[in-house]
Parts: sequence; structure tokens; C-alpha cells
Amino acid sequence: MDQQVYRFIKVRVRAALIILALSDFAVCLASVLLAIYIRFDGQSLDTIESIESPILTGVVFGMVIPPSIAAMGLYQSHFRGSLHAILLRTVAGFFCGCAVLATLYYLFPSLNLGRGALGLAMGIAFFFIAMLHTFFFKYLERHETRVRVLVLGTGNHAASINRRMRRKSDRRRFRLIGFIVLPGESERIVDRELILEHSNQDLLQLCKVHKIDEIVTAADAGTTALPVEQLLEARFRGVRITDIVTFHEREQRKLPIELFNCDSLIYADGFGNSWFWDYVKRCVDVIVSAIALIFVWPIILLTAISIVIEDGKDQPILYRQTRVGRNGRKFMVLKFRSMRTDAEASGVAQWATESDSRITRVGSIIRQLRIDELPQLFNVLTGDMSLVGPRPERPYFVEKLSIEVPHYEKRHTVLPGITGWAQINYPYGRSLSDSMRKQEFDLYYIKNRSLFLDFLILLQTTEVVLFKSGQAR
Repeated sequence: MDQQVYRFIKVRVRAALIILALSDFAVCLASVLLAIYIRFDGQSLDTIESIESPILTGVVFGMVIPPSIAAMGLYQSHFRGSLHAILLRTVAGFFCGCAVLATLYYLFPSLNLGRGALGLAMGIAFFFIAMLHTFFFKYLERHETRVRVLVLGTGNHAASINRRMRRKSDRRRFRLIGFIVLPGESERIVDRELILEHSNQDLLQLCKVHKIDEIVTAADAGTTALPVEQLLEARFRGVRITDIVTFHEREQRKLPIELFNCDSLIYADGFGNSWFWDYVKRCVDVIVSAIALIFVWPIILLTAISIVIEDGKDQPILYRQTRVGRNGRKFMVLKFRSMRTDAEASGVAQWATESDSRITRVGSIIRQLRIDELPQLFNVLTGDMSLVGPRPERPYFVEKLSIEVPHYEKRHTVLPGITGWAQINYPYGRSLSDSMRKQEFDLYYIKNRSLFLDFLILLQTTEVVLFKSGQAR
């Protein structure tokens, strides 16, 4: 089941995750109906006057709870949490879902289940969904559910699989069977124990012997031509053929900078851009930002008062800093000030560090909770930023990173964002090496961007904030 991958609105979604989401929806719908049956002593649904449409109410319940637990990271196949972690995230997801349902019941009273039936539905759904997700992650650990991968090549490109995917969680979706030496390879970097001998077997026979599901071509530059005829024969026999860059993109959700060249970007799918996409994304940004400001204004007011109390009314509340946006246009980003006013008294831009002494007491709290980013909602309303996109950087660092990081300027083809794919997948950047790694995630986002991917990023940002599993900075 987990071997199948579907592309949904430019985002690759595994069959196992689709089935899990549909199962959760079915559990939620069944939980509502069962709760109504128990609460009203087995009455027929059409005789219960206090609930106008039990089926519709169950569907709404099923459409709210799964996204809520998705925001807690429970639809990520690389999740490595224990049973305790699964239960904790499920509780948090149901708590958020309950808040959403309460709002919907207030706006649409006809959907209301009543406190008794809702409590029962929550309890039943929680039990079965927690069990379902526990068994799901156990299922992913089993070798027989993984794609069996054979790699053509033993050089630097081939070795990138072991170099980049060392953790067990990185390989939950595939099992590396071995490597094949290609003619003309001058050096073999991969583990020699994983090199398969095939002197008396062609590629198709090797696939049959080892039950290969996928062949990854990973020839270094200068290596002689790949066995095209054998690859084509294997392809016609149902074996998937994938190049090393696409393999990393699929498994790691990022584009490995050191492995691709300009040709691989020119002919790759994705990187779509149109006026319609920009218009729809802009409408979503404005609507969501306006709604968010309505809900968070008490937090904004409390934060402003706290900064004034700590630093005095003569000190600025907001921090304005020049950043580079779309097409290289500079703008002033707004944040709550979390550092002393003399943080860069020398006039030289500095990377923020962990436990930075320049951070104030209030600043430490609002940075951990990401509250310091809330004023950027006004940047979104003015069109300088989007809710989701690569984080905007300062001109000093842009000039430096454009020289050191390949394709760094490509991040300026889209609007920068408050949160982004790199922010939820990689810690806060404090060095050139960090910028290189984050660039790989940003390129993946630019290549695969869609409203659905934006929605997933916003959900996972919630997980990052609540469970500190990343750094949405």
C-alpha cells in the first residue's frame, strides 16, 4: 500500500496517507452516528428533533478532526514519536478540532450535536483514531511494505543516499537493496558490501532475483552511458525508473543542490507561475490575514504592553528592518522587538544565535511562541509578503549568499512568506551551511508550490509552534 505515490495538486501524497485520512474521516462519521444512537437510546435518526441532519453533522465532524490532527504532525510518514507522543498530539488535535466545531455550531446552530452527543463522539473518535495512527506507524516500520530500490552507480551521486538519509525515519518509505557498478566509474564511494555482483545477469534478471520495485540512476558526470536498453526493458516490465535528483526530491522533500545542474532544472516539471495563481494566492493571503488579525489582536495588544513595561515607553515596540522581496524589491519587515535596541551597535549585520544575550526577557518568550512574527500580517496585507514562501533575508546576507549558495536568487521569483517549507523542515539558520540546506527546501517549494502545499505548510507550522519540532522563523 505504501509503495504507491499520487500527485495531488502538485504535491506527492502516498497511498497509505490517503487511506489513513479516509479511515479517520470514516471513524469520525461513524463516531457521530454511534454517539447519537447511544445518547438517544437507539432512536431512529429521523425522529430526533434536536439534531436536524445527523449525516451532515457527521460529515462536518469528519472534515474538521482529521485536519486538526494533521496540524499536529500525525499524517507525516517520517514521524518518529512513541505511543505517548501520538496520544499527546491526538489530544492536542482534538482540542483544536473541538474549538473549530464550537465556532461552527455557533455560526450554524443546525449542525449542533449537543454537549452529550458531542462528548461521546469525541471520546469514541479519539480512541479509535489514536489506535489507528499507532498501528499505522508500526506498519510503516515493516520491511515488506517498503519500495525495494536498486541504485545504478557507486560514485558520489550514489553515495548521497547513504550520506543524506542515514536515519531510520528517512528510509521508512524504501529499502535500499544495493548498488550496481557502471562501466567507466573511476571510484567506488559506496559501502562495498552493498555492491551487487551481476556479471552473469542482465539488469532485468537482477530485478527479478531481488524483487526490485524501483531503479535509481545515479551516474556521476563523466561516467559512460547508462544501459538504456536494459532500463527500457525493465520499465516495460513494471519497474519504476527514477533519476537521483527526483528520488531525493520525493523522499526528502527538497532539491539537493550539489546533485543537479541547470539542465535538470530547465526540463523538470513544476516552477509554474501564472497571473491566475498569483491572484488566487493574493486573495487567500488577504482574507486569511484579515481574519487572523481579528483573532490575535488581544495577543498583539498584550505583547506591546509587555514590551513597554520591560523597556519603557520611550523604546520602540516594533522592529523595522530592510528585507529583500520578490524580484529583488526591498521592503520594511515588521516584527515585535525582541532584542535590545543596541543589538547591532557596531553597524554590522550578525546572525542570531541560540541563547543570544541580546534578546530581552519578553523577547525570549515571544520568539519561542512566534508571537514576534504577528506584525508581519500587515506586511501580507500590503502585498510585500505572503503567508507562505521563502523567508525574506537582509540585503547584506542576500549579497553574500547569492555568491556562495547556488541558485539563491531564484527564491526572489516568489513572494517571501511568514512561514515556509524550509522553516518547518529545518532549524533557524545561523551559518552559510544552514543557508545551503534551507535553500534546498526553498527550491522544492518554488518548484512544487500550490495552494494545497501552502495549506499543508500552515498546518505543520502549528505543529512546529506547539511541539518545537522545527523552527518556523
